[in-house]
Amino acid sequence: MKDKINKFLEVEDRVFRAPYNFLKEKGIIDKVKEIKTRFVEIYAKDEEIPYGGNQMFFGDD
Repeated sequence: MKDKINKFLEVEDRVFRAPYNFLKEKGIIDKVKEIKTRFVEIYAKDEEIPYGGNQMFFGDD
């Protein structure tokens, strides 16, 4: 019974990893990680800018 469970888990692992492995093989996963890193850097720079308030609304300056 344990052999059947292990075999099922191996098949399940291959089936669910197939899309990820395909995208990884095509290089898409690496590009997504690279783009995510860029966005993190961009938004980190924006957090350093202090909020000066909106002059159009009273009390928000």
